[in-house]
Amino acid sequence: DRGGGPLEDLRAECPESLQPPIFDADWPLIVWLRIDDFRLLSLKLIAEALLLCTPAYAREASLPIYLPGELLGQTLTFAAQPVVLWASPANPGAKALADELADICPSGLTVASSAEAPESATHMLLYLNLDTWSDERLAEQV
Repeated sequence: DRGGGPLEDLRAECPESLQPPIFDADWPLIVWLRIDDFRLLSLKLIAEALLLCTPAYAREASLPIYLPGELLGQTLTFAAQPVVLWASPANPGAKALADELADICPSGLTVASSAEAPESATHMLLYLNLDTWSDERLAEQV
């Protein structure tokens, strides 16, 4: 057992006078993740929620919390240049995600979305969602 549990159980263990401000205040649910970079994100979200309850930050909607060396503060690049990312039109949502990636990785990333993978494609984006396998062409392409 690593702690945690269903919210109903956690609420039952909490003193009754503290239950409304903790469980009824529409706080975002923060998932505790054990991988280092993701654990830091969980800690940042917890720190932000605590700071927003203090008088100094109570009027703020969010806080830009930054940890030195975190992934969000690093420029994302690809080791191999140039990168041509193919987003198949048979994969719903893949093109939109590929375009977002191109926006945050401006150097060296080109998005292709032709019906067939171009010879220049170095990578294929497989975007998984409820509609991923709705087009039979995608299974053949993967």
